[in-house]
Amino acid sequence: MTTKTHSLLSFCVCFFCTACIVTNSLPLISFLHGPSDEKKALDQQQSVRTEVSALATQSNYGWPWEANETADRVLASYHDVGYQDQRALVLRDAGIISALFTLILVLVPNFMSISYSASQRLRLLLLALPLYITPGLFGQVVFQKTVPIEMLMLQSWGAAKGLSYIGYCSGRDLLIGSENLQSTFLSLIHNVSVTVSSYFLVSTVLGSGWD
Repeated sequence: MTTKTHSLLSFCVCFFCTACIVTNSLPLISFLHGPSDEKKALDQQQSVRTEVSALATQSNYGWPWEANETADRVLASYHDVGYQDQRALVLRDAGIISALFTLILVLVPNFMSISYSASQRLRLLLLALPLYITPGLFGQVVFQKTVPIEMLMLQSWGAAKGLSYIGYCSGRDLLIGSENLQSTFLSLIHNVSVTVSSYFLVSTVLGSGWD
């Protein structure tokens, strides 16, 4: 069962990693991959920011649930630009599934034959957000060598619409992601990788006692 110390440590580590990525993406890319990759990431950042800002200024720009054409364009840009590297995509999907599993533990009593107290549920709820956000950001910086597209969306559209489009794009992309793979074998490998990564994330962040 997750302990107070473990929950606090997990939250601090996730928060620190996310803060470093959000505030110092380009220096991190330079440190991990070298100055040449930092320059490529800077050029890509400027190109994507221009594209995202152009979408935001369209006359039919609205919320993603309004089923407008902008939502489909944003989704295409999110997938094509944000998660070209399969390893980054696996981490993103694993983070989403881990966060959903954590929310189930919070909302469904005795889901895993474990009775959580109110304080433990609160700690699990606080851990759901970093589980959702951090893996995808980490994958883009470490494996794809790019500034996370989520940051550019927030900078261009603000917190409310930026977060709504991030949630919409990540959820839709997770659901239709297997359709974009070229073969059943690749789809199987992706799903197995996501499952293993999700188990690792949950065990590491929540502690080994959740099961």
